[in-house]
Amino acid sequence: MSPCRNSPQAKSHVGNGIKFPVIRHPGPGGDAGGWALYGAEQTGTHWGMGVCEHCGLPQVAGPAGPSNREKANTIANVGRERGDNLTPKTCIFPFSLFLLATLCLPGCGAGGVGEPTTAGRSSALQLDGTALPQGSFRDVLFSGGQGSDAVIAFSPTTRYLLIPRFHQDDSGVYSFSIDFNLSAGGLGVTTAQQQATLRPSVLPGPPDETCTRIRRREQQELRGLARPVGPVKSHVLPENAGDRHTFWILDSADQDVQVAATNRKVGTYCFVYVQDSDWVGNAGSVTQSIVDEVAAEFDRIYPLGRDAFGGEWSPGIDGQSKIYIFLGSTVPPYGYFYGRDELTKAQNPRSNEMEIIYISSIPWVSTETADKENAKGTLAHELQHLINFNQKYGKDGAFSGSVEETWVNEGLSTLAEFLVGRGLPHGIQKHFERVQIYESAPGFFSLTTWTSLNYGVSYLFFQYLYDWYGPGAVKAMESNAASGTANVEAVTGRLFGDIFAEWCAANYLDSFGEVRERMYYRSIDMVGNMGGRTYNAQKLPGVAVTEIDLKSARGASGQLPGWGCQYLRPAARNFGDQQAASLLTTSLSDVDRRNLRATAVLGY
Repeated sequence: MSPCRNSPQAKSHVGNGIKFPVIRHPGPGGDAGGWALYGAEQTGTHWGMGVCEHCGLPQVAGPAGPSNREKANTIANVGRERGDNLTPKTCIFPFSLFLLATLCLPGCGAGGVGEPTTAGRSSALQLDGTALPQGSFRDVLFSGGQGSDAVIAFSPTTRYLLIPRFHQDDSGVYSFSIDFNLSAGGLGVTTAQQQATLRPSVLPGPPDETCTRIRRREQQELRGLARPVGPVKSHVLPENAGDRHTFWILDSADQDVQVAATNRKVGTYCFVYVQDSDWVGNAGSVTQSIVDEVAAEFDRIYPLGRDAFGGEWSPGIDGQSKIYIFLGSTVPPYGYFYGRDELTKAQNPRSNEMEIIYISSIPWVSTETADKENAKGTLAHELQHLINFNQKYGKDGAFSGSVEETWVNEGLSTLAEFLVGRGLPHGIQKHFERVQIYESAPGFFSLTTWTSLNYGVSYLFFQYLYDWYGPGAVKAMESNAASGTANVEAVTGRLFGDIFAEWCAANYLDSFGEVRERMYYRSIDMVGNMGGRTYNAQKLPGVAVTEIDLKSARGASGQLPGWGCQYLRPAARNFGDQQAASLLTTSLSDVDRRNLRATAVLGY
């Protein structure tokens, strides 16, 4: 087919479920490396293949002209694949070179996750005599714990990515193995027989333990609690600047201590109490200007938090409409919310009987800008916990709900930082570092089994839900009767496993720009400098991919936790060694028979 620079070519009637390819344009400096991904759907519409008048590359066009994300989500104009030294190609070349890929095993050729597979039938679509695979990614078909996939590698720049994952609802860690077989012209070219062992990465630390400790204690204390609980109104109304209380505080050693504090500010939505020993008049470091800054930030974010997640109990157990903020150095960095304060002292003698969040004063008095910015993000984080406790469990004093699972609760709180402008793409350093931890070792993490290193992975999942299912779905999770994965299914109307599979793929594909729906993040970037802001001169590298050199290892064996995934691919040089089209066959084994699944992604 000869390229035509100005008009669509080779029009073809397209029915439901058939997907035309998304063509990536050359990167900066004429580097033509990149991926060709297979994109969005059109139903009953005449679409055709054309070429870009600027670069000569083929692209999809329809009745309204060349499509883009706003029209049909079928063209992704992005640059080269990061980190790969691909051979530059001329900008204009026959269209057929882009499409010489087809699936070779029956039953493996359905489109995106959630679409039906048809065993025993080829998935290739013929367009102008050229085989066209259906879908930029596909689930590998499993039977009896074994899965297989195959693809023709038609050029030295072909890329093939495999994302194994375990759909398992417990906290176990399970084994899998993968074998690659590469052949060309009927001759086997893979020589290595041994499997490589995938070792867990060493994760950066230290973990943030404060919220984890609080959520654990909270859940233990609320089990079997007698209810309902009515408002106590144990404090004198109204509260004024200069009033003084003694508070129960959980310190960094996980000990409950009593600390005196004085009301230093009555804000629009808050009372700010400062630990007496920290006050500047008592040789401390907290000044009135710092208190004013704390109150101003909380007053800014409070309406945003309520709009995003719902309301706290108000007027609550203390009969006040304002939220108490305890600011002091006894509070472990960066702060916490503790649901016991919504209980009476008869139920928990160390309850402060008020709607209150605790904020460490240490980052607020720091001379480092990043410390104070992180502290501001903590206000939004803890406000979500306060709201979540009421919406999920407290029910405005009825106490008729259930406690949310920690991975959901913490993921929503980290999303809250983003929603008030303190997260990615140009927010606090701490938010950036949490995502970086996940990207550095994705195979280490279970999405649903909480550890103190999981803030980044939980945040990313709920950012993804927010981007594709909307703020209404996120808000509904706060008050829904379901918890954990069932809560996600309730607000989306989809199986958790399907959403999880798409999310795993999106974590990788987001690095390549806006591809088909649900295959990227709308609000953030998983790679780069976050729209111009570099966090301490750092950039997100994108999710880590493990390359397997087929000259030294035929495949790999490894372990993954339930609801965890890994990103694997044969080394690029293994394909580049072949001058002719090669056949790559992939075999997977679910060693522990624990519901192993895998997604394959094909590109150039």
